[in-house]
Formats: sequence, structure tokens, C-alpha cells
Amino acid sequence: DLHSFPTRRSSDLFVINDYVLAPVTKHLRDKDPSATIVFSFRTPFLYGMEQSLYKSDVNFFIGSILSADIITFHRRSDLNNFIDTIKRYYSCSVNDMSNDKARVNVNDRVILLYVVPMGNNKKYRRLLLKTNDCKAFKKNIKREFSRKIIISSVSRFEESKGMEYEITLIDTLLSRYPEFLERVVFLRYYYISQQKYKTAEYVKFHEKYLYNVDKINKRHQRDSWIPIVVHENKLTDEEVAGLFSATNIILLTPIADGFNHLGLEAIFSHRVAPVQLLLSDIGLSDYLRGFKAAARVVDRDVETLAEMIKSKKIIQFIDFMRLSTSGSNLSSEKWVNKILHEAIAFTKQ
Repeated sequence: DLHSFPTRRSSDLFVINDYVLAPVTKHLRDKDPSATIVFSFRTPFLYGMEQSLYKSDVNFFIGSILSADIITFHRRSDLNNFIDTIKRYYSCSVNDMSNDKARVNVNDRVILLYVVPMGNNKKYRRLLLKTNDCKAFKKNIKREFSRKIIISSVSRFEESKGMEYEITLIDTLLSRYPEFLERVVFLRYYYISQQKYKTAEYVKFHEKYLYNVDKINKRHQRDSWIPIVVHENKLTDEEVAGLFSATNIILLTPIADGFNHLGLEAIFSHRVAPVQLLLSDIGLSDYLRGFKAAARVVDRDVETLAEMIKSKKIIQFIDFMRLSTSGSNLSSEKWVNKILHEAIAFTKQ
């Protein structure tokens, strides 16, 4: 409760890790001018938005974030975009530019901008593979879709996650390559919060999505086989590991996303035969090699997907060095510690 915010010590440190809490940054600064405040972007900065913003939005959103001492991003491109934006609306100077850092002076305040991608716990993901729930989930999928090439995707049910694009891709693939009929199956898992079910437009979009899935299935189905199988339920970590370990190809084609851990979780869920990834321009793609890039142009991505299905040689590996030097090294704990280290150093300046 910010209204009853007590007097704090000058050594207090606050880390805000969600863009919807951006206004809180300004409230904290007003309540405790001497605190060290870190704001972390979980999503791309202004991706796909108009370059010209309403002045009220600038003051409310960006102005509040500029109350922080340290602002972190997943990608260098997001940091650059942030600098270009504040230059349009504020008098500022940029100093000490490096691969992963920059210092900006805005309204006589020095703010550290820092690129540090959110990590993922490889050890934890590998331990999930040993659980009975994971093994059972994988076994059921393999039994139900025996001898099929399994393509999968999982996320919240959001238009920005590229869900309509995915089914369009599968539909076009089967129309263009009829030899894939009965050979492939697309498993789509998603979850919807109860709050979203109270929004009419959201429900309408969900109904439209299911209608389109049914239409595509009726167009291509053969006997008991249908190409797209959707499940509306939130998977546990064990079930996600089971799904990915049973999967041959993972589709991650959102319109815009932050780091997106699913690509790493998919790789960590395979001990022997690496999974193939088709990724759109997400944060993870800056730190990973061996994947196929999705252009989000159906004609091009269909050909890429067909090539992946036909391919017998899979090369998939993590570029550990880039992740290590950027401060993440695929560990969520190291990601937090890296930010805290910078914040503590900032308080000593």
C-alpha cells in the first residue's frame, strides 16, 4: 500500500519486474527519494507501437520509469530503442556506451541502462525429466501420436502469441505438401485466466480461433487423424517437460515477446535427440544458435517448416559464451544476482 508507505532507510533497494507496475516506480521515488530502484522490462520496449506517443502517456509511463536508477532489458535492440525514445521527448545525454550498458543523463539524473537477459534453470529442467508425471505425460503423447512427427506450442491464450498464425502455417503446409497428411500433428496447449473470460472481445477471439481450428481439421482430416489438437489447460512444469521431450519441432512465433523461456525449456527437455526450433524475432533468438528463423510470412515459413520436417540432421546448441558474458548464463538466480550486484554498486557511488 503506497499510501501508507513508511519512512525507509537510505539503503533500501526496490526491484520492479513487470511493465504493468511502471507507475509504481514514480510513487516509490516520491516516497523515498534516496532509495535505489531497479526497473526490469519483461517485454520489448514499444515494439510495434507508433513512434509518436501522447504526451500524457510519455509522462505517465516513460516519465515514471525514468525515476529508476537502473533499467534493464533482455536485448540490446530494446536498450537502443529506449534511448531513441527518450531523446525524442526529453533533454538528455548518453555516456559510457558498451555492449551491454549505457548511462543516460535525464533531467540531471544519471540512469544506468543494462542489458541482461532473464535466465533459466537448466538443472531444474533436467530434474523434471526424472519425475513420474513428466514420464507419464510423455508416454501418453507418444502412445496417442505414435509414429507421427509432433509439432507443438504452449502459451497463454493471447493474439500476440501468434496463435492464428500457427494454425494458418499448418493449414498451408498440408495444402502445399499433401505427403505430410497423417504424418504430422500440431499439439497446441494454452490457458485462459478466469478474468479474461469476463471480457467479451476476448471470448469472441477464442471462439473464432476454435472455429478456425475445426475448419482446418475438417479440410485435412483422414479417418481418425486430425492435424491440429488443441488443449485448454495450464500445464505443470512436469507436463511441459513431458510435452517438449515428446516433441520434434517447437513453434514459437509470437508477434512480440520478451525473452521467452520456452525455447530453452524445450532444449533442456531433450537429453539425446535435440529438438528443432522455429523462432520469430524474440529475445531468446539473440542468444541462441542452431534454430530456424521465422519471418512471420506464411509462404516463407511454410518452406522452412517443410525443410525441418524432412531434415534428418538436427543441429541445436546453446551459445553459452554469449549468455555468460551478458550476465545470464541460463540461470534465473544469476540473472537476479547480476542485477542486484549492479544495484548495490550503484548505491556506493
